[in-house]
Formats: sequence, C-alpha cells, structure tokens
Amino acid sequence: MDTAITERSYRLQEGVQRAIPSLLASSDFLGNLENSLRILGKILDVDLVFVAVARSNAGAIHPDSSPDLSTLVVLEKKNGRWRGIQHRETRKLSIHHQIGDQPAFKKDHVLSGPFTHFFTPGDLDEDLEPVQWVDLLPLWANGKLKGVLGFGVKKNCGERVFPHDISIKVFTATLANWLERYEVFKGVCRERDQLRDVLNLGGAATESNNSKPDPEHSVRDAQLLNRKIFTTIPDQVFIIDLHDHSNLYSNKATFLGYSLETIDDPFEFFQQLIHPDDLGPAFENFFEKLSQAGDDEVIESEYRMYTKDGDLIWFSERVKVFKRDEKGQVRQYLTILQDITSRKEAVDASRQSTQQYKNFVTYSTDGIYYMNCGVPIDIQLPPEEQLKLYYEHAYIEDANPAIINMYNLEQREDLVGRKVLEMHQGEHLQENQQSFLDLIRNDYRVMAVETIEKTSDGHLRYFQNNAVGDIVNGQLVGIWGTQQDITGKRVAERAKKESDILFRTLFDKNPLGIVIGNPQGDLVRCNQRFAEMLGYDVEQLEQMTFMAITHPAEIEDEFVKVMGAANQQLPVMLMEKRYINRSGQVVWANVSMSLLYNKDGSLRLLMAMIEDITERRKIRRKLEQNEAFQKAILTTLPDLKFRINKEGVYIDHYPSPNDDQDLLLPPEKFIGKSIYDVLPDYLAEATMANLRKAIETGEMQSFEYMLPIRGNMFHFEFRVNAISEQEVIAVVRNVSERNWAQLELKNKIRELDEKNRELKDYIDSNLQLENFAYIASHDLREPLRTMGTFAQLLEKKYAEQLDDTARTYIDFVVQGSRNLNNLIEDLLVYSRIHGRDNPQEQILLPELLQEVVGGLKESIEEQDADIRISGIPEVVTANPNRLKQLFQNLLANAIKFKKRDIPVQVRVNCRDLGACWEFEIKDNGIGIEPDFHEKVFLLFKKLHSRKDFQGTGLGLAICKKVVEQMGGDIWVESLPGEGASFFFTMPK
Repeated sequence: MDTAITERSYRLQEGVQRAIPSLLASSDFLGNLENSLRILGKILDVDLVFVAVARSNAGAIHPDSSPDLSTLVVLEKKNGRWRGIQHRETRKLSIHHQIGDQPAFKKDHVLSGPFTHFFTPGDLDEDLEPVQWVDLLPLWANGKLKGVLGFGVKKNCGERVFPHDISIKVFTATLANWLERYEVFKGVCRERDQLRDVLNLGGAATESNNSKPDPEHSVRDAQLLNRKIFTTIPDQVFIIDLHDHSNLYSNKATFLGYSLETIDDPFEFFQQLIHPDDLGPAFENFFEKLSQAGDDEVIESEYRMYTKDGDLIWFSERVKVFKRDEKGQVRQYLTILQDITSRKEAVDASRQSTQQYKNFVTYSTDGIYYMNCGVPIDIQLPPEEQLKLYYEHAYIEDANPAIINMYNLEQREDLVGRKVLEMHQGEHLQENQQSFLDLIRNDYRVMAVETIEKTSDGHLRYFQNNAVGDIVNGQLVGIWGTQQDITGKRVAERAKKESDILFRTLFDKNPLGIVIGNPQGDLVRCNQRFAEMLGYDVEQLEQMTFMAITHPAEIEDEFVKVMGAANQQLPVMLMEKRYINRSGQVVWANVSMSLLYNKDGSLRLLMAMIEDITERRKIRRKLEQNEAFQKAILTTLPDLKFRINKEGVYIDHYPSPNDDQDLLLPPEKFIGKSIYDVLPDYLAEATMANLRKAIETGEMQSFEYMLPIRGNMFHFEFRVNAISEQEVIAVVRNVSERNWAQLELKNKIRELDEKNRELKDYIDSNLQLENFAYIASHDLREPLRTMGTFAQLLEKKYAEQLDDTARTYIDFVVQGSRNLNNLIEDLLVYSRIHGRDNPQEQILLPELLQEVVGGLKESIEEQDADIRISGIPEVVTANPNRLKQLFQNLLANAIKFKKRDIPVQVRVNCRDLGACWEFEIKDNGIGIEPDFHEKVFLLFKKLHSRKDFQGTGLGLAICKKVVEQMGGDIWVESLPGEGASFFFTMPK
C-alpha cells in the first residue's frame, strides 16, 4: 500500500470538509473563497492557487473552445505564508487554446503541464514568483463553463500536483455552483447600485430645487428592486398564507417541474412531494417552531422532495414570519428553498470516503500508525539534531489493530504512548535510526525502509515501513506510516541464503561432477568439475543437450532406462556410461541420478552425481590385460615353470608348448615329488640352496647348469623367485641357442665397429663440407658485392658514353651478381639448418604469420593477392626463425607461381591431429605435375626457367629440412592448372 497517497487522501478529505463550509459560511463571497482556497493550498502543499471566472459571454462558449476569463482571486505562498492578490475580475486572462491536439477544456477533463504551455509570464500578476507546473480544473454548472480553478508549484514535479480523489471533484462541483450564485449576487448588487445612483441623483436634484423627494416614487423603486432580486436568484421563494392555505407569492412560475398556477393548497402540495422519512422535521415540527418564532428569528431545516420526474432533491429551507394577524398570531410566512443536492452528495461522499478509510485502516492487514514527535522539529535543523529531538520525545499516538498484533500485544493501550526509542533500542538501534535519517534526506517520504524491533515477548521482528512526514509551518510534528511484518520473509531469505551457500559449496566445490537437466534432455546447469571432465566451459555446456555429450551408442539405451525409472517413480538410479569430451575422446563415468517429480507424478528434473572412472577403468583393464598377458606368457613361453614349496616339493606346473622337450621326465611326473627325487644330486643341492636364499632375501636368484639329454649336452638357466614365505616359482630356460648365438654376436659386433669407424669418417667429411659451404659463401659474396657495385658505378658515371649494348652487358653483370648472391644466401640458410643451435620456444603463431604477411606486402600488393588464415592454434613450440622461414617460403611460392590474369588466392588452414598439427598452404596457381611432387623438394630442382620465374631452387629444399628438423613431414598435392596444396606436420 502507498502510505503517502493514503495519508494525503485522508488529509485531503478532512481539508475539503473544512473548505466547503468555509466557502458557504456567510454572504462575504470573496472572503469565503479566499479562506477555502487557503485550506486547499495548505493541504495540497502547492505554491499558487487561483480562480478565474468566465466573463459575461462565457456561458455560451462551446466546450472545445478556449474561454474568455478574468482573474477573481490569486493566492501565492511566499516564505511559508499565503498572500492574496485580488483582481476582482479587472485582469483579463487568456489560456492557450490547445496543448498538442487536445482542446483547452472539456467537461470532467483536467489539464496538467508546464506553466508556459498555458500562460505567458505576467498573465496572472507581474509580482508573482515564477511557477513551473500548473493543473487547471474546469468549473461546470448547468452545462456552462463558470470558471477555472488552478494549482501551481514552483518546482517542476513533472506530474499532477493534486491526487485523483473524489474530494476534489466534490469541491469543484460546489465551487461551480458557488460561482453561479456569485453571478446572481453581482447582478443584484449592480441593480442595487444603479437604483441608489438614481435615488441619489433624484435627491440631489430635489435639494437643488429646494423640494422634497417623492415617497411614492421611492416605494415603487424599492418594490421594483425586490421583484428583480427575487426573480434573479436561483433559490425558490414563497409567501404562504396560513389562514386560507394559499400561495400569495412565488418568484418562479414552476417548482420541481410542476406549474404553481394549478396548485390550490400549497400545504397539501408540499406534503405530497416531501420524502416520507423527512415529513417530521420538514412539515409536522415546522408549525410548532413557526408558532413560537419571533419576527427576526429564522427557522432552518433540510429535507428531500420529489420532482415531477421522480428524482430526489435536497432543499435547505429558511423560514421567517412575514405578517401577523390582530391577535399576534402568524398569518403569513416567507420561505426560501435552496437546492443543496450537490452539497449533500459531496458531504455524503466525503462521509462515505471517510468511513471507508476508517474501515480500511481498522481491517487492513498492514499496520498503520501515527508517530507524534512530542515537540515540533524545525526541518531546517541539521539531520543529526532532528534525529536527537525525535528519539528524545517521539511516541506512538495512534495505531490500528494489525500493528498491535505485530508486537504481540492484546490491546491498543499497550502500544499507544510508547516511546520510539524504547521500541528501536538494542543492538539494531543504529540501523533503526538510519530509517529516520532516510526520511529526512528523501524529503520526509520513504518507501520500504526496514527496522528491526523487539516484540513484547522479546523476539526480534523485521518490519518494512512506508512513511510520510506531517509538516506544519515548516515543522515536523509527526509521521504517518504503514508497517508490514516481513520477519518470515527475512528468516526464509536467511535460510535460503544459508541453503544456497551450502548448495553452492556442495555444487561448486564438489570433487564429483554435478549436472541438472530436464526431461527434454536439456542440460540446465552443471558445476566446474563436470565441465573440466569434458573440456568445456560451464557456459558452453549449459547451452548443450545430454545427447550432444553422450556416446552415440548409449543415447537410446539411456533414454529407455531413465523413462523406465520415471514410470516406476524411482527416486534414484545408478548407471555406468560413456561421455564424449570436447576433443572427441571417451570419458567413462559412474552416474548416480536423482529423479525429481511434479505433484502429478510427471518427471520434473534430473540431477546426477558423476564420477570420472576413465583412469580407473584403464587401470582395471590394464590389470585384466596384465593377468591375461601373464597367463598367456606362462602358457606361451617355452620355459619350464614350476611352483615349489620351501621344503623343495613340486606343487604345480604351468604348461607350455615345449612341455615334452628338454625334460628328464614328463611335467606331471614332477608334481608331489621332492627335487631330490627327480634331479641329480648336484643339481638338487644347487636348486635347494637358491630356493632358500630367494625366500630369505626376497630377491630373484639364478644359476646356470649343463645337462646331457638324449645324447646332447644342453645349457640351462634356472631362475627362482619367492611368491611368499612358503613357496617360490622356478623357471627353467634352455639357453643352449643363446650361448651358441653369443659367438655369432661377437662377430657381428666386430663388424659393427668397422661400420662405425666408416660412419665417423663420413660425418667428419660432412661437417667439413658444411664449414666449407659457410666459409666459401662468405668469401664468394665479397667479390660479388664488389662486382655488382662497380658495375652500378660504371652505369651511373658513364651512362651517357655507353651504347645500348654496353648497358645490356652491365645489366647482365648486375643481375647475375644478384642471382649468385641469392643462391649463396640460400646455401647459407640450408647449411645452417643442420646446426646444433636450434632453440625451441613458445610462439604466438597469429603474430608470427602477421609478420610474414607484412614482409610479403610488396608482392601481395603487386599481384593483388588475397591471403586468408583460419583455424590456426594460438601457440606452438618451435624455433621462431626457422618456422618464420618455412611459412615465408611457402607463401612466397604460392604468390609467385600464379596463373596469368587471375587474382591470387592463398588459404592457410590447420587441423588438430591429436599429437601434432597439420598445416595446409593452398593456392590457385599453375599447379605441379604429379611426377614432380617429390622432386620439388630436392636441391637446385627448378621446374621452370629463370626467365619465367625467378629463384635459386633451394626454397622448398630449405622447407623440407626445417620440417624434418622439427620432427614432421612435408608433401604436396596438386594437379596442373588446379593450384597446389603444400602440407606439413608439426609435433605438439
């Protein structure tokens, strides 16, 4: 509820109830008007109130026209005081005809806007301070515009300065009727003044002629005046004779739609028209009062009468004795009936509105209160001083039942009179005091400000307050406010906040992945751990579906399982499933899924706890594989394998393909027997000694022995290792062939030594060749530079003395030196690629490619080349100089070997192959014959003449060396006339 509006409306109703009686209080029309306007100006807190009346011809003006007005009363508030500027209709006032497309005035239409939209400065009065905003209320009565009521403020508020309230409509209706009576009053006064002028002039003339005034003429004029007065005023006037029940005089020919000429008995006539409920005060009690009334006494009463059409009209009747008979009894009386229907309706509406407001306050679920400041507080004081005075003296003056309940009190008296300090004190006093400071700083109006107070039983309550200050003559005397108990809301918010913190902690910090989805398969929310599992950002995942991250082979099966669980209304289901991460790899997971349902049993949400078991599964599979592998080894290896206990008894045997070979006895003959029973003594002793040592030390023991079998001498290796303190595993291997191979191996080693010596000689000669190339290139470049320089000097100095042939020879020399220099430079680059100095570092590849493209700017502009780069990684690891040389050579070739009259297009792309990057430089040039795809990477291998394409033939050979040194491969795919694509790989 808007407390400021409610409180303002209530005060406005009270003000209107005072303003209307003040307007009708006495015959001092303009004094009454000023008093009532002051009341409204104070209630509405405006700076200007004025009334302008329609001039003599305004009554016939069309409603859409701009009226001809003159100011009647203008009231201005200056320095907190009201002053009146009474023009008395001497100042003509023009209101602009239109605002936008709207006519100036229509019935029941209020105009609001900046002052300058309606008036020009000085229209109302030259001495008025500037007014920024005005509201204009038309005053209509009997279908005619009687005038305008205006309100104004000096500060542009951008909205109406008066509230939408029935009280204002009641006041404007009353004021319009008042203006109609005021017109009559002015007319009577004018006729009276004219008659006085005539009488005064007649008297003066008579005196000047030394004669007396004519009494008969004066009486006749007075009768004329009375007749004009009675026929002009809007009230109904009767003179009734009580003896013969006749109507001696009426100022109008009709009454309530009836013709008075047809009425024989006015008492019977009136009795039939008066409302039955009003007959007592209006008719029966009337005669008793009249018989006891004095000549100067006025009998007043109010009652309702029916019109001929059946409508009810309220009348205020004023009766006075007009003539008495010879016995002093009242014979005739004068009665004036005034239509007060509008006033009664206004009062009833105001009373009804007041009662509705009281009912609203009483039965409102919001607490409504009035805080009395105890002492008036000057609003010009500093906020801290106002705060001090407020908390020293302020107390609760009024409160409705709802607020009593909020403090757990039983009756109103338990709360009214309590000091504000008593209610606000405690650990939250400073916070509660801040609410009053907020009121001050917000022009004594606050919305939704909170206080924390204790109830009668000592419990804390959170209250939300809307309040407005009650300011009188620049002093704060009290505060109107409403209060809502939001304790439950705040407690719930705190619980929710704690729950949210706990949930966020469990959700965000959980070592397991957590994901929430809906039945449609949308991934609604997930935590950081789940995003890390799949290699996405959280924001990316929350835009995806479960189908997009689930292994395709499991999508349908998982859907069937979830729907089956939902049909059974299962709260939880477990599953093992496969996800697909961002790189396309499988992620195995254990999923514990909670199913949440709507009230109708339909599936609402799914929340899953996800454990990444990819590594565990790998380990398990490796263990399984190892077990199978070990079993395969045990069953596949040709070795003899036995389990023997610490007493030397054979426990078990593991079969192998050669079980029947190299044994003294078949394997099954060993089981259950002692080694002393099946082996020669020397061999049994050696076996037993190594068996004990293996159990004692926990280390493998081995020895070799020879054994004659089937006429041949075989060599065996015996290995024994402890399985536990009770037994060992023994492996017997026939190493006869190994020993026989050792001799052959020695011979091979001798041959290998000879090959190594040859290789060393080759490497030494190759290094000498690289050194030769480096030194020779430096020695060759010096005479080349000299030759080129002198050829250029010769051309420059003796150009005029040389013929065309000589110049051509000089060009050949200069060009030849340049070509040879380029060849030497490429040889240097090629020789350095094999050097050991090859530092690797992380390279920002987009920046490196930008440098390469910038270095080729001249060629690109010359050939109008379009080079586009896409899909490349941000960072790679390589030698920056050699990688730059690689891209530069490939891009330069793509631009150089172009088709004639076709713009060059070069595309640089990259694919992620997992362990390495695969780059592609694709052009739309002349292409390469398939037979030359391998040859283009050889030294000095040029497919075209120097006349067609310049170059040394080393560019692609250098590229091949660079790629091979990085550990990659380079190749070309091309057809003649269809361009070429050079590919190379770079390990990550």
